[in-house]
Amino acid sequence: MNSFRAENRAACALKLGQHENALSDAKRCVALDPAHVRGTFRVGLALHALGRYHEACPVLSKALGMQPGNKQIKTALQFAERKAMMAHYFKRQEELKALAEADDDDYLHSAWADTKALKNSLQGISGGMRAPGIR
Repeated sequence: MNSFRAENRAACALKLGQHENALSDAKRCVALDPAHVRGTFRVGLALHALGRYHEACPVLSKALGMQPGNKQIKTALQFAERKAMMAHYFKRQEELKALAEADDDDYLHSAWADTKALKNSLQGISGGMRAPGIR
């Protein structure tokens, strides 16, 4: 199988929601041709679709480095970075809740335990500025 065929199969698998197959084909494409930009991009997209945002970011960054003017890659990278940041935030929230429950802390009754109250308090600190993607 050549790299273009593997890349096209990865694109089709992504469209069909077969993310594991897409990742496998995209990785095969990159193994056959490490300079294949679309193959690298498809690896990043497949990782993102699988919810593996922290793994997707460096791959998408590599693809953007290979083709710096590509707006589609740049947008995908920005989206993956936001998702990775949100995943980290929610994981941290769960860790803090677990610590609070273990210590019988008042954390669960504080504004920081309520995500809406947290968002409002952070918006107040930032002077009304909002991070991209936060409504």
